[in-house]
Amino acid sequence: MVSNRFAGKGEDRFAATDWAPGETGAPLLAGTLGAFECKRHTVHDGGDHFLLVGEVLRASFEPRRDPLLYFRGKYRRLHIA
Repeated sequence: MVSNRFAGKGEDRFAATDWAPGETGAPLLAGTLGAFECKRHTVHDGGDHFLLVGEVLRASFEPRRDPLLYFRGKYRRLHIA
């Protein structure tokens, strides 16, 4: 599953993933429910990491599909009526 690939460390996550550049040049993963194309707004020092805040320039979503959820170590579905 693509979500597992991007949750892991130490590999080129885009090498084995179907993607295309968006209008801003950001990589957009094929078949996703939604996408945000952002530009860097600010970066905050979080001690052992950095927090990047982006300004959304473009957003898209697929309203006819259910989101994928990961809860308590399992993938789940949320059905919205």
